Amino acid sequence: MASITLQEIARHVGGTLCGPPELEIVGIAPADVAAQGFMTFAENEAYLQKALGSEASALLIPRTEVEVDRPHVQVDHVRAAFAKILPLLHPEPKPIAGIHPSAVVDAWPGATSRSPGSVR
Repeated sequence: MASITLQEIARHVGGTLCGPPELEIVGIAPADVAAQGFMTFAENEAYLQKALGSEASALLIPRTEVEVDRPHVQVDHVRAAFAKILPLLHPEPKPIAGIHPSAVVDAWPGATSRSPGSVR
């Protein structure tokens, strides 16, 4: 599993780092499923309480005056920052290059028929 440091996350989203810069983060998830090594996020006070009750190693929170005793990154827009972090920690799988074994190429020039499952 890939990981990224809290400092790299803060730099990537233009946030303020509060905590150990070398803290390794391996994923980002909602508070109810975030585990050790994960970052969770909170847009408001209600979600902040859920986030603080989670096992997450770090938080992504809005810039506020609220004291938080867990490593966190403060940002102006939590949802926008979340969208920037997500592909770093959970990249989309790349399609496999090549020709699928079931692919069929018609040998007749000008043929217009298509096989089931073919794409136009």
